[in-house]
Amino acid sequence: MDVVIFCSLLANFVGLSCRGRNSSPTVAKSMWRDARWPVGAVAATSRSVLMLLTSSIDALTPRVIIFRHGETEWAKSGRFTGSTEIELTQVGVAQVSSAAARLVGAGRLLDPFRLVHVFVSPRVRAVKTFELLLPASGVVAEVTYTEDITKWGYGDYEGLKDEEIRLLSKKRGLGVEREGDIWSGGCEGGEYVVT
Repeated sequence: MDVVIFCSLLANFVGLSCRGRNSSPTVAKSMWRDARWPVGAVAATSRSVLMLLTSSIDALTPRVIIFRHGETEWAKSGRFTGSTEIELTQVGVAQVSSAAARLVGAGRLLDPFRLVHVFVSPRVRAVKTFELLLPASGVVAEVTYTEDITKWGYGDYEGLKDEEIRLLSKKRGLGVEREGDIWSGGCEGGEYVVT
């Protein structure tokens, strides 16, 4: 998933909706190692705009905040979007701007002065989300643009909808009529989940 990950010291907040797969182990491990935080898993979501993971109720405990990019045309239409560069829609820009107005600022969920490190997917949709959340003048933390937190490679399924993937699988004689479940079946010419 193309996201922006903020590592911060913040007051305790309740985590929001959590659905999806685990984020890159490389990024998770480096965040925990570099900040000398306790080992833990960073979960990502492909359905929510924001998810917060907390490690204790102590207000000075490090926090990891994950923002998913705003709406894109492909996300809106149900197309699988991996490495293709898709801009935010006007609605996507409004979503992120609205979230920034409510959540970013001194004493808020995302306090720019308490940020320790920011990881940003290099996809244009994630970069724009980051720029809308925190204008360059407001970032004092180290910012790393990394492929480790990009969406995975959908291969032949890039840009297709669930029904198109099922038809393609059947046409190729794979013996599986997938119901868009790329998580268990993987992506032809793309990445597979290793269990």
